Amino acid sequence: MYEHDGFWMWGPGPIFLILFAIVLLLGIAVLVRLLAFYGGRSREGGGRKRALELLDERYATGEIDRDEYLQKRADLER
Repeated sequence: MYEHDGFWMWGPGPIFLILFAIVLLLGIAVLVRLLAFYGGRSREGGGRKRALELLDERYATGEIDRDEYLQKRADLER
């Protein structure tokens, strides 16, 4: 009879099993973290907040003047 038990018990088998378990646990942890990060964002308010951030950046870099900034900000806050 040809048995494989010896290879998995005393050869490199346990090392691969431990590495596989570590990779699996890390993958699950990353997935949970991504779901918590993206799932926690409000779909309605998240886009508005990002738009206001972009508007603030454009005003800070001088792309738009004060009047245009105030008008667009008022539009976004409605």
